[in-house]
Amino acid sequence: MTLEIDGLRWSVDALRIIDDIRLTVDTGAFVGLIGPNGSGKSTLLRCIYRSLKPDAGTISLDGADLLGMPPREAARKMAVVLQESSIQFDFTVQEMALMGRTPYKSAFEPDTNDDWEIVADALAQVDMLDFRERSYGTLSGGEKQRVLIARAGAAVAVSGAGRTHQPS
Repeated sequence: MTLEIDGLRWSVDALRIIDDIRLTVDTGAFVGLIGPNGSGKSTLLRCIYRSLKPDAGTISLDGADLLGMPPREAARKMAVVLQESSIQFDFTVQEMALMGRTPYKSAFEPDTNDDWEIVADALAQVDMLDFRERSYGTLSGGEKQRVLIARAGAAVAVSGAGRTHQPS
């Protein structure tokens, strides 16, 4: 998947925080944003994942306008792991990862075997499968990040239709 940013600008009041950003990131590329505190790195990322609406410019994924996509479609193409996150409820590790499947469901639609398999695979990839029944709130910071990465992986994984399934 190719990410293209062209002429991106975002301001607060009259102060331009980012101005005329142009960037192309090809599939499989690893990109680091480097700069001093307050230089706009997080602002750029917030524009990309649609938390902020740019004043000007375009952001596209494989040529499709990311900013114009319906939220559900964008969530099926892109997942974000934030630097910090606060969860107020007592979810298990497995439940946290399963939340990544939400963009593929309508209201009250049950989880399928495919969903459970995708989540198990995502947790295994970050070496957290053995923690699946543990409370997310009891994890260390690094373990929480691994679960959030698994949730992001589950969010962008594609599955076929499956039967409903209760976890064992």
